[in-house]
Amino acid sequence: MKSQFGTFTEESYEGNPLLCGPPLEKKCTTNSQVTNPSVEEDHEKWYDINMTYFYGSSSSTCFVLLLGFVAILYTNPWWRRRWLDWVEDCMYTCYYFLYDLVWKPSMIFRR
Repeated sequence: MKSQFGTFTEESYEGNPLLCGPPLEKKCTTNSQVTNPSVEEDHEKWYDINMTYFYGSSSSTCFVLLLGFVAILYTNPWWRRRWLDWVEDCMYTCYYFLYDLVWKPSMIFRR
């Protein structure tokens, strides 16, 4: 126990049942499962998530983002034009990708 930790007493570590070793009287064990009898087994942990609230907040966030996106495209004609151009480019890219992937090899086998 050197430096600042040497000045701490056993009372400084009260309230944390998982601490062990000097200056505490509790010996450390190599057993990885530490049980705390003061905590009830069916008690919810602080990190447990209520899935109803999680799904509700996630879906409402997606809905608000979608509404914001639509509002921006509705009010700004330049961004709307850029968005529609990008969608059109994606459509043509996918079409020609599928055309090259499916149609051209089938033309080779027809000869």
